[in-house]
Amino acid sequence: MEMMDAVELEKQKHNNTRMEALQRLAKLETTNADLARSLATAQKRLEVEINRVADLRRQIELEEAAHEELKRRIASNHQSGTNLNQLAASKGIEFGCEILEAEYSLVADKIGQLQDKASFLSYSLSFCPL
Repeated sequence: MEMMDAVELEKQKHNNTRMEALQRLAKLETTNADLARSLATAQKRLEVEINRVADLRRQIELEEAAHEELKRRIASNHQSGTNLNQLAASKGIEFGCEILEAEYSLVADKIGQLQDKASFLSYSLSFCPL
């Protein structure tokens, strides 16, 4: 009788331990899923920012090409007389380039922050045992 009680007690302890392990596993799986969603969100934001930076780079290149063309025209007109309208247009493009460069800088900083966050989430996921 004592032996049966001891066996029954051990079975109960084993079942309790098993239930605790299953609860912990479920909690870890939930945490892992949450971290995976966060990582996916961060990666999507990073992708959007990367595309935005690429667009800004293209805009900067176009503005610089237009600026160079205006410089060339101004130099050519300078030989035959200064054209104030083209000079004013050049200043406007210069200002536009400065604005684009400032925006590019802000986007680059944001990308750095998102990359850091993605790295942290990847690091967190790598230490989340299942």
